[in-house]
This record gives sequence, C-alpha cells and structure tokens, in this order.
Amino acid sequence: MSEFAESFSNSRAEFDFVNVGRGKDNADSKMRKMLNFYYNNVQCRKIIFAGCHDTGYIHDLQEKEGMEEAKQRVVLLETTPAEPQFRRLGFPIIRFDSVFRSTPLGNETKQSRVPLIAEPPSGETLPIMTPPPVSAGSTPLLQVPSTSDVFERDRNDDISRPLSNVNVSSNGGMSINYASVGRNTQQQNIVLPTSRSRRSRCISYNAAKQRLDTPNDRTWAAASQQTYNNKMERIKPRAFCNDFYLVGDCRWGSSCSREHEQILTSEEIAIHRYRARSGPCTVGPSCRNFDCYSSHHCPIRHCSKGSDYIFSKTYHGDLHLRRANDLRPAIKWTEGQQFPEQTE
Repeated sequence: MSEFAESFSNSRAEFDFVNVGRGKDNADSKMRKMLNFYYNNVQCRKIIFAGCHDTGYIHDLQEKEGMEEAKQRVVLLETTPAEPQFRRLGFPIIRFDSVFRSTPLGNETKQSRVPLIAEPPSGETLPIMTPPPVSAGSTPLLQVPSTSDVFERDRNDDISRPLSNVNVSSNGGMSINYASVGRNTQQQNIVLPTSRSRRSRCISYNAAKQRLDTPNDRTWAAASQQTYNNKMERIKPRAFCNDFYLVGDCRWGSSCSREHEQILTSEEIAIHRYRARSGPCTVGPSCRNFDCYSSHHCPIRHCSKGSDYIFSKTYHGDLHLRRANDLRPAIKWTEGQQFPEQTE
C-alpha cells in the first residue's frame, strides 16, 4: 500500500493520497468533510464520489437531492453494486470496471450479501461417518470435520444422516444454505477447521536505510549441484525463469522466453536462488519487494575483489557493507504492515 501511495502521489503533482489510519470512523469523517469542502468550492467543477458501497453516506447526499446544481456537479462512482437508495437520489452513476474491482473482497462481512452455495462435484457422493454422541438435554451439534463429511444427529434418535442444507465443494470447502437453516427452529453450532496461516516475511534495513540480505550460504549436496548442471545443459541456450522458480509466478506466462517446464528439486531451487543472488538488484538498497531474489549489497562478507567488481560500480554506487554497523538491523518491515518499525 505504501508503494502504491508513493507512486500515485508522484505520478501527477495534483494527485493526493490520504492515510487516515485505522478505523472506519476516520475514513467516514474524512470523506464527509472533503465532500462538503469541494462542493462549497466554486472553482470545483465536478466531484466523483466513490461511496456507493456504504449507505452511511446517503444522509450527506440527501441534503443535495433535488438541487439541479448538485446533479450537474456530483457524480457517484459505483464499484461493487450500489445500494438501491443511491439510485433513487437521481445523481449520475458511473463505473470504471477496468480500474476498480466489481466484486467484494473475500473478507467483506456486509450483511446484505448472502454467501454463495458451493455445489458438490457431479456424480460425487458423500461417505457416511458417525459424529460424536450428543448428551441428553444438550443442543444438537452441527459439526463440520476436516474431511468432506457433514452430518446431523436428531435429538430423539441415534440415527446420523447427511445434512440437506450443507453443500460441500470439491476443494473441501463448505457452505450453509441459510434458507434451510433458518427453517430449523433449534440452535445449531458450526465448527470449522482452522487453516494454518503462512508466516509473514520481513525485510531488515540498517540505520542508513540500506536493505540487508540474509547470508548467501551453500548448503546443498554435491549430487544436487550435478543434477542442476545437467538440467542447465539440457535447456541451453535458455535459462531458468527466476520469477517462475523463485517467486512462483511469471507474469509473462507461456510467452516467457525462459524455461518453465523443467522440474527442480528443493535443493536445485536453492542452487538457483544462490546464482540469482550473484547479481545486484536494479532498485538498489531501498528495495521493498518481499519477493526480490537479487542482492542489495555484496553477498561476500569479506570481499577482496577490486573496483571492477559488479557490486563496486553499480548505478547506486559501491554496494559493499564493510563496517560492523552497516550490517546491524535498525529497521524492520513486516509483510502486511503499512509502515516499517524501528528495531533499535
């Protein structure tokens, strides 16, 4: 987000990116005040208001409803489908589907949207599995195991049967048919398996805001080096695609001129990562790309190469960190965080 804000603000001098911090109230207050500020500014010819996702702004727009001047100056921007109240106001509504996404994010919790029901694969049947017994007088339990088996147990009998209001997707996912659940007068508890989240990556910088790389050590077996060399000979004159093998995704896809088809073992990928670290990053010591596989300073701790060495004459200057303080982390940027934090 910080990279986008910087690029957006620098792309044109008239563009501003405003960060109001955490909390929806901060954003709401800013939007309302800015709407009124520009509407009262006679030099402002047109206001494109991107707030059709939130009915909380209806009251601010209703004050201008029926005013011909407002209809000429205020245009509503629709991303996800606008609430019906916005259309009744009579303001022009536009869309830019090539710029803004038209579907909600996966973490949206808007109550007016009913979750989609995932249908089971064609011809697939669900195996029967008996759930844990329900003690007398307790609330029946609707339990979703980690497999694709879903059952209900009646309060008055010992028969387990597949739930009619649960659909299981081919990837093990589950969704509830809310209409059929609503017809059940008894309380139902849903237990979902928790997924293991990936550990956030971090980038460290020294006090001079130069990115620090992890040690570039050789830890693979000689046999892996030999198989890697053999595969390199096999694909010549092409080379292994760094983005495909080291990042996991190549934006060029099938049109990429580099190798994607060869299968590399984990140790062979480690060898390829070591080779990629032999060149300097084009962005330099200020790089903030968590997927960057190049070096941001000379990977040789006690480098004795001369002034003609590739890390001695880069566009960003001499990328040798020879002093002890140069290699001491002072700033840490954690993936998913908006800003870095000081570590010392």
